[in-house]
Amino acid sequence: MDFKAYGFFPPAPQWLPERDMPDQTGRVFVVTGANTGIGREIARGLLLRGAKVFAACRSKERAAEAIDTLKRETGRDAIHFLQVDLASIKATVATAEAFVASEDRLDGLINSAGVSATPAHWKTEDGIELQFGTNVVGHFALTMALLPLLKQTAKAQGPGEVRIVHVASSMHFIQQDKRGIFYEGLRSDGVGKNKRSGTILYGQSKLGNIHVSNRLAEVLRDDGILNLSLHPGNITTELLRHRSKLERWIIGPILYPTPMGAVTPLYAATAQELTMEHTGGYLVPWARLYHTTHPKAQDKQAIDATWAFCDEAVRSVTKAEVTTAATTATTTTTTTTTTQATPAGTETGTGAGAEASK
Repeated sequence: MDFKAYGFFPPAPQWLPERDMPDQTGRVFVVTGANTGIGREIARGLLLRGAKVFAACRSKERAAEAIDTLKRETGRDAIHFLQVDLASIKATVATAEAFVASEDRLDGLINSAGVSATPAHWKTEDGIELQFGTNVVGHFALTMALLPLLKQTAKAQGPGEVRIVHVASSMHFIQQDKRGIFYEGLRSDGVGKNKRSGTILYGQSKLGNIHVSNRLAEVLRDDGILNLSLHPGNITTELLRHRSKLERWIIGPILYPTPMGAVTPLYAATAQELTMEHTGGYLVPWARLYHTTHPKAQDKQAIDATWAFCDEAVRSVTKAEVTTAATTATTTTTTTTTTQATPAGTETGTGAGAEASK
């Protein structure tokens, strides 16, 4: 068993946000799920280092409460609500397009929101299985609609300064399909027939996050936008609310406090030692580049299938080819380039293994 890939018993962090994060004054970030859990801690860390943060959340009330608390705790007012319902492609794209029209820069997009272990028959507004539709398709729609502003900022700031961070999970190792993702069970006409557990479906969605990150790393390389995916650690968050009491009892002893879940995402979003050489990389706790992901995470056909599913889902709703620039790019499989050591440490895996929980 590859304990490093699972996030079990990670070594003490060599990089800490409060000590090592560069000054972020003047930089702008969108953080999904910033009203709770890891997303909230990510927003806190960015605020403390001078960034302007947009908390992209569905609930205005919950976001307002979190924003008020973060303002009080950090002493900074540079955090704003951005209403994003990732379970609605139409609403997500509309919000993102309005944001692009009103803002003049975007230095980082941290896709950290998610739902976990929901019943297989739960669906998004667009008829897609809820976990995949929210965690993967929703973030895909948001990312693609924000690309014009991300590219504009990257052109001004230089290679590797603008970043897209995809918070995946060690759960991407958990699947029950030879392709990794059971695509037929994700559609409205197949969701009811999907007999996979909520945990398996969550694992599929986290694999989908890595697929999208790897393809974006490829197609945005020439634009100088750094793409990274990661396992934030086995963290205590509200994502556990849909798991059974038995599951919570079993995994409880290996969970870390919520603030630790922000260490690796903040490293991915801000660390200066990460460059375009590392685009397409995968990180594990705490703030370490790592080689090992499930073989399907790097499989060209699997990446193509996930990308095509997301692209078709978005275009079927928006009736516009918002993904043209990416879908016309080459489809060479992206591999993780993490061979150079960094101050935070670079780990080298030796196998795919199996995976555990986020």
